[in-house]
Amino acid sequence: ISSSSNNNSSSNNDSNNPSDAAKLSPIEIIRKINGTTPILQTTASGCYLTVIPNINDKSTVTRMFINEGFAPVEVDNINGAVFETLVFSRNETIVTMYYNKTKSEMRIMWEDESYLKYFKPNSSTSKGLIEIAQIAAERQTEVDNPGTGMCYIIKLSNEHAIIIDSGEHNQSCANNIYSSLERLDIAKKDDKFLIDAWIFTHGHYDHVGAFLKFTPEYKDYVSVDAFVLAIPNSESITAMEGKHDIIYDVKNNYPSSTIINPHAGLKYYFGNLTVSMLYTPDMYYASGKKITFYNDTSLIFKVEGGNSSMVFFGDAGEEAAKTILSSYAPSTFKADAMQITHHGLAVVPNFKSDSENIRKVYEHINAKYALLPMGTRSPTETRNGRYTVLVDWCNSNYQSAFFMDKTDNHGVQLTQAYWDNFAASVENGTNTHATLYGYDGRNIIKNGKGLTTYIAASEMDCMVTILSFNGGKISVKTNEILHSWFLQ
Repeated sequence: ISSSSNNNSSSNNDSNNPSDAAKLSPIEIIRKINGTTPILQTTASGCYLTVIPNINDKSTVTRMFINEGFAPVEVDNINGAVFETLVFSRNETIVTMYYNKTKSEMRIMWEDESYLKYFKPNSSTSKGLIEIAQIAAERQTEVDNPGTGMCYIIKLSNEHAIIIDSGEHNQSCANNIYSSLERLDIAKKDDKFLIDAWIFTHGHYDHVGAFLKFTPEYKDYVSVDAFVLAIPNSESITAMEGKHDIIYDVKNNYPSSTIINPHAGLKYYFGNLTVSMLYTPDMYYASGKKITFYNDTSLIFKVEGGNSSMVFFGDAGEEAAKTILSSYAPSTFKADAMQITHHGLAVVPNFKSDSENIRKVYEHINAKYALLPMGTRSPTETRNGRYTVLVDWCNSNYQSAFFMDKTDNHGVQLTQAYWDNFAASVENGTNTHATLYGYDGRNIIKNGKGLTTYIAASEMDCMVTILSFNGGKISVKTNEILHSWFLQ
């Protein structure tokens, strides 16, 4: 452990309460349990982790923390988990433990934060409807040129908002977030939109970039109660990517907001929404075991409201999917809707076709609806182009094979020109086929097995799709061109 980690960890022993002055810090307790286990700093925000093997009885560890003044926190674990998540608190320090009895392993994380209130259900939990809006990312080059970022806004029953990611690193995406808050009629207090939580799945710029543009322009017009993020630092990943120091942008610009470093197996409560955190990268880290594919730092979580649910993946890849498949019963993943991971692109490095684990998770989810944060248009688009991703990669057994319908091929050998001609025929109303590979030529795909996918953009336009969850039923409230929706 580095000297900086020692200093930070030891600071957990500091307290304004004289009665705690002699209490051991988490690292000191851990050293009494196991004097040699390595300690990693896993996030830039200062969360630390160690993995202790050969723990046959969890009380061996928990008793030592309780004896040093850490009080057990009542939390709701996710049903079907093969591990138990335990939380303890002392003053401003939170200790989280994953205990896997089968492996006889105790994974311990600790941080100097205070977010205990989000573990408690409230009077509105599970009551009333929610609406989930998929907002297309937009390129800076021109208005209404779809990009490949990701942004979702959830409207709660109290009309507050939850935002997931933000979109590409440009002012157009930032402006669209604010316009969407207005159009969704999100509640205000003191002329500020009320955002109960802003969740960042991971640090890539097409996910957090718009937030960086949003903040200088609009931070005085929003009130963000909490930020949820687990962006890794250099000790936990082989190569840093994206905005790895976004925690400082958050703390400097939103000093009154709570910072939540999420942990797996736990439920968090925001208004009438329940967020079940299925995967956080601290499930994977260990000494000598770093994440090699940055997308596998993405959070995976299920949101529940209106008696329905949806799973979000960010850009999570095969390793993250493999981890959760071994961590939960298949029934845990069941949901009514899901977000297609990584914009429908590859889920392993170097754009290889492996997607077995992701597709297994999709099968367990067994959703009726999917939202795909994919764009299409730029002057040219090859790697992320629709024909490449939705046809070539489908036929090469990438993840798009799950949500496309290969039987709907018009009886011809598909080519880029044939695909383009079909899309053009839909645009001008001359098409003789309703769909191609299940695709309607605009932004809807039906895979022939009960799944309907809404893409965040049509061939030419940014789109907005809103799913309404109410009384156990999902309906598509809106699916239209984004800028037309703003003007209504």
